[in-house]
Amino acid sequence: REEARNSLESFVYRVQELLSDKDLIKVTTEKQRLELSSKASETSDWLYGEGEESSTEEFQIRLRNLRSLEQPITYRYEELTRRPDAIRAIQSVIKKTREFIDQLLLNSTTEDQLIADADLDRLMSVCRRVEQWLDEKLFEQERIPLHIDPVLTSSDIEKKVREIERELLFLATRKPPKNTPRSNDSQSTSSADKSESASQTTALTGETTSTNIPHEEL
Repeated sequence: REEARNSLESFVYRVQELLSDKDLIKVTTEKQRLELSSKASETSDWLYGEGEESSTEEFQIRLRNLRSLEQPITYRYEELTRRPDAIRAIQSVIKKTREFIDQLLLNSTTEDQLIADADLDRLMSVCRRVEQWLDEKLFEQERIPLHIDPVLTSSDIEKKVREIERELLFLATRKPPKNTPRSNDSQSTSSADKSESASQTTALTGETTSTNIPHEEL
């Protein structure tokens, strides 16, 4: 019982702190703020009045009711702070992946192919698909008010980054396609190019892996 009471009391303080944040106005309407503020005040009054003799279940019910109003607001608030960094991160991944593809196409010839056409086409396709998805979601997100749940979220962006990352990891582990044997000098040059390509793929993969979407606490 005491634990349930403390949980409710702590949550009331959390909500009051949230309501004092000036940035909250960006993701709420006046009606939403008043509703949450009223419920927090009502819960606080009850807690130090009738609540002194209440049961564990009553504390839990009050906590659920207050949380049902707080969670959507907190979600939008957190997304508002995370989304800009997440967008910059995925745009950077797309840009670097395109540069990597362009470099491969520039240095690769039919006689000395570092990555099979099908594998490269698949990476290009995934990159284009993710870029198109991002453009569409950005367009949608810019046209809805911030007090409505976002259509572009940091977790969705992170999933799309992983799609590109999977293709890069796949390329890093693939063997180069077999080509017609050439002279020793040509073979040495080819080996060096393949090694460089593998290093670039691994480096790019490592960079996308380290691109973490920030998760800020309220």
